[in-house]
Amino acid sequence: MHITLASIAPVAILLMASTAQACVNFGAVTSYSNGQMDGGITDNGAHTCTINTIPGFSGGTADENAYWPASCISGYSATIRKKGAEIAYCNPSNCFTFAANCDYDSDAIRCNANVFGC
Repeated sequence: MHITLASIAPVAILLMASTAQACVNFGAVTSYSNGQMDGGITDNGAHTCTINTIPGFSGGTADENAYWPASCISGYSATIRKKGAEIAYCNPSNCFTFAANCDYDSDAIRCNANVFGC
């Protein structure tokens, strides 16, 4: 069997593409009683951002367009919107926006997302 560069090129491209994808996990809980959001983001298994707003945060759960801040390690940033359903996230290489699935339970809004190769 004769192996040429042309015969292995498609496999090499697929391997590079799959390893280039980052696995980003997001999870947050927002209390109805005080509007506090707690959660975090991991990027390829590394904890990069923490979401921990203070009770009574001005955005609260009533304002659909409120932005919740995230505290991130150097080189990363995140902003959470739409009660946790929309996340704008930047890592050192890219910035992107993704949607989270949210459950509107009786006591809190619980949102999570596993994106980009998870």
